[in-house]
Amino acid sequence: MAKTFVVSGCASGIGKHMALALARAPQQHNIVMLDINGEALERVVQEHGLAGQPRITTRQHDVRDAQGSCMRCRPRRSTGIST
Repeated sequence: MAKTFVVSGCASGIGKHMALALARAPQQHNIVMLDINGEALERVVQEHGLAGQPRITTRQHDVRDAQGSCMRCRPRRSTGIST
């Protein structure tokens, strides 16, 4: 059974590497990729061939914002994952 993972900091560093490892896993996990820098996040998705995959969702979001909510953040791509 596929699981859904929410990974922050996906435009670089450990967040990027974690999201890419999950995307390549044979279990076909659903992944919500978050980053404060939406343009850099979109570059990662494009460069690694994740664009258009229905199990990948990206969101520009600042997880440091205690008042913020992923329900209100600006979506970059919508998929079948309910929010």
